[in-house]
Amino acid sequence: MSETKRGRQVFRLFCIIGVLKSHERNGISVERLTRELWEAMGLPPEEKMSSRTVRRDLDVLETQMRCIEKRDGRYFPGEAIRDGIKVGTTYEEMLSVFLACHLLEGHRGTPVRNGLDSLWEKFSPMLNAQSRKLFRAMQDAFVIKADADSARPDPAVVNQLYLAVERSCTVKLLYRTFYATEAQETYYDPYAIVYHNGRPYLVAESHRRREKGEVSVVSLKVCRIRELVFTGKTFKRPTDLAIRNKLAGSLGIFVGGRKRKYRVRLNAFAARLVSEDPWHSSQKLRKQGEDSYLLTLEVDNDVELTPRILSLGANAEVLEPTSYRREIAAKLTAAAAAYG
Repeated sequence: MSETKRGRQVFRLFCIIGVLKSHERNGISVERLTRELWEAMGLPPEEKMSSRTVRRDLDVLETQMRCIEKRDGRYFPGEAIRDGIKVGTTYEEMLSVFLACHLLEGHRGTPVRNGLDSLWEKFSPMLNAQSRKLFRAMQDAFVIKADADSARPDPAVVNQLYLAVERSCTVKLLYRTFYATEAQETYYDPYAIVYHNGRPYLVAESHRRREKGEVSVVSLKVCRIRELVFTGKTFKRPTDLAIRNKLAGSLGIFVGGRKRKYRVRLNAFAARLVSEDPWHSSQKLRKQGEDSYLLTLEVDNDVELTPRILSLGANAEVLEPTSYRREIAAKLTAAAAAYG
């Protein structure tokens, strides 16, 4: 059995147990169980649930796991289910669950976190005492530093965005760009929600930019969306749309621009930083002297490159492109002037 099919069967078995627990007194027939299981699994209308498949799963639960009972053609939860199935876990499994819960803390109330909360609510009562103790101990051993509340997106907006992306709905957003003082209303076709450094961004096509003939596919930081309105219109997703490919030329999340080659001279200190925390998959770092390294990379835009170079101060010097070198020099000169 493939990993996908095995995973589906495990999920079905879990849902079957849940349905049986709701019919603990009178039991349930295979036919009714099949109907209720389809609803419990949240299957789409076009995906049918076979009673033959359900019978096979019931046989596994009855003869192999011995956790259900069959009486007069009806199925009942067995003693193990009524008293609670206790499951042991490995350290790695509990660590994965623990980190997932905490890393997604900032997304509470959204589909990303809701699914995990729901799964944990179902699974946690089945843990044995040792697994529970291990999970509690991890709260002191591992600490996840959370973002400030102001950096967290509105769960209601995130939920609406998931729906808009899934159904290809054109939306009107009240959005404030980083440099703007006020939010503006613009129509967008939302293509995908991308998580970058733990924060959600919306990759969408701006109607306003498209009408102006500008690069129209943009990345929007979800926490800057002030209001979302469904327009009642839908759009057709481009057949050549490949979000991963569009993001490949960026240092981070911003899409668009013309690919250019950048050459930056670094000292040993800056070279270590860039080596330990690479900026881009295209980067190459070559030693030129005792305290001199040449960094080369090709990216589509410098939106996220500029703050990284400026953060290195005198430890980095842009060599090419020449126009970009002048731009960085002007920013550093202005910064120095601010200090008198």
